[in-house]
Amino acid sequence: MPTPMDAMLGLVTLAVGLLILVTSFLIVDSKKRLVSYVLSGLVVLLGGYYYVSSEVRVFQMRSRIASIQRQQQVNLEEIQKRLRETKQGESEGKK
Repeated sequence: MPTPMDAMLGLVTLAVGLLILVTSFLIVDSKKRLVSYVLSGLVVLLGGYYYVSSEVRVFQMRSRIASIQRQQQVNLEEIQKRLRETKQGESEGKK
């Protein structure tokens, strides 16, 4: 079961990647700057992927729970209807 911490980890990873990107502007050497850009891009993509995948799991879990609740509500209504019919049949049989 996904937790809010899963989404937070994705957001923190995304923030770290953006922080690396911002600090890479301070690097003077062009090769090191390019490596920093690539590294920050990878971290941002990883954080974004992790955040989106955790939110998709949460959405799927909520939709499954809602579907189960709807099925149980229908079952409950059918049981109540049968009980009412049974009580009506017993009361008519006693008269």
